[in-house]
Amino acid sequence: MGPALAAGCTVVLKPPEWAPLTCSLLGDLADAAGKIAAYQSDNSGQVCLADTHLLVERSILDEFAERFRAQAAAIEVGDPRDAATTYGPLIHPVALELATGHVARAVEQGARLAFGSESLGGPYYAPALFTDVPPGADILRREVFGPVLTLQSFEDETAAIALANDTDYGPPPRSCFRFDAEAIRAEQEQREALAAAAGTAVS
Repeated sequence: MGPALAAGCTVVLKPPEWAPLTCSLLGDLADAAGKIAAYQSDNSGQVCLADTHLLVERSILDEFAERFRAQAAAIEVGDPRDAATTYGPLIHPVALELATGHVARAVEQGARLAFGSESLGGPYYAPALFTDVPPGADILRREVFGPVLTLQSFEDETAAIALANDTDYGPPPRSCFRFDAEAIRAEQEQREALAAAAGTAVS
């Protein structure tokens, strides 16, 4: 990369699709579940930056999973020309074969399929969620390039970092989810204090 930069070339670095989803997100659980469902299924998951690996603090795991299921159930898979459609088909029958293959291997390796992964006819594929994914499962290390999300839980930040780094490629963790009302208030107070010191306002 050094020679390329020295020659004046532009170098673009991006996290891989299997990098875990923002470090220390503080926010509303329902809002987060909705946004993650949208990000994960955008363009049928056929986006290089689509987040397919999610880490959730164990204390909120059950509630988050239920909220995510409800959000995913509202997704309409169908003809992209239909205004009611949320997202359309996978790009090719081979893409469908690859996605179903990843899902089948994940089940064989001990991951629990919470919902989804049904073929909806042709290259249309229902969004899927895996929970209780064992460390080392292929689906944590390979790019599905489809609407498939894996969810792992953690007890503390140390465990979350270990899970995020447990990959052949060593991507930086992009998300460990923690929702705490007191932490949100503390963050807001800190922002207000910094803004006051700088003479600006916080919206």
